[in-house]
Amino acid sequence: MNQDLSHEDSGDGNSVDRGQILLAVLIGLALIASVIMLLANSDGAMKIALLAALWAAIIGFFLVYRSRKQVEAAAQEKKALELAHQSELNRLEAELLHEKVEISESRRVRDQETLEEIKLQLEEMRTQLSELSGREWGYEPTMLRAEARRILELESQQLSQEHSQELSEAPKEEEPVVEPTPEPTPEPAPVEVSVEVEEEPTTGRRRRRHAAPEESGGRRRRDEREGGLSVADLLAAARKRENK
Repeated sequence: MNQDLSHEDSGDGNSVDRGQILLAVLIGLALIASVIMLLANSDGAMKIALLAALWAAIIGFFLVYRSRKQVEAAAQEKKALELAHQSELNRLEAELLHEKVEISESRRVRDQETLEEIKLQLEEMRTQLSELSGREWGYEPTMLRAEARRILELESQQLSQEHSQELSEAPKEEEPVVEPTPEPTPEPAPVEVSVEVEEEPTTGRRRRRHAAPEESGGRRRRDEREGGLSVADLLAAARKRENK
């Protein structure tokens, strides 16, 4: 098919080249005849120029028509090639899908055969165990399912008990004790001690004031202060010196 297309393309190319050469010759002849007609003013040159121009137009029309047909044929050929390529891709995809289906089917058949063999072996083992133990070993899926459910429940209860024990044994965090903030104690007001020097008549009163605590102080203290002078005596002595 490709060879036929190449031969057709080569034939069309040769015909197009010939038509283009003939069209160029006719156009050149028409130009030359037109120049001769203008210069020599001859009727023969005018007829030749008209005929050459007419044939050049006709040949040009045929060449344009053929080139358009060639373009349309090339577009159709391209479309056909694309369709063929797409159909080839679809065929390959279908083959791959069919192979995958066959592989999965064969694998399923092998798995089924393996399961059947396992069942047969289990049946043989069950019969052997029944013969050895003297009792029939039956397959009871309901009981097995109930036992499995019971085992799961026991395990979940055990896990919950262990978790509760861990939580109870975990040391509790002691709450921080908030100490009361001490209130600021007001500072004591300064005590002003005024010492006034009184006149002599008051010395006796002061002597009696100072003598009162001395009398209440006890015998030992009174005995210790018998030989000493009191503050009032000293003040009185100082006042006498100033008066002198």
